[in-house]
Amino acid sequence: MKIVLHADDFGASANVNQNIIQAWLVSGVDSVSVIANGDALEEGASAVNSHRETPLRIITHLNLSEGYPIIRPSRVPLLIDKSRRLGYGFLSLWLKWLSYSSNLRES
Repeated sequence: MKIVLHADDFGASANVNQNIIQAWLVSGVDSVSVIANGDALEEGASAVNSHRETPLRIITHLNLSEGYPIIRPSRVPLLIDKSRRLGYGFLSLWLKWLSYSSNLRES
């Protein structure tokens, strides 16, 4: 059995990136999940590119609850709050989905 070490939230911040890169290069992290709307995604990508000799599996992290959407807010009105951010936690999103799907069934 092979154990895979995975780090989450790559691109979220410079500090998160730094810690993940250190764990990848020193501690054996095999893969990372990338937050596409993270504040430090470009910086993190540059750092990974500078170490191409060390393999790293990159996976997309589905983020529906933090930061700004990477598409027009008008395309995801149920996910954004009044400040046009992805402002709902998991429980709030789940309750909105239940309410929305229930309204669709009733119409």
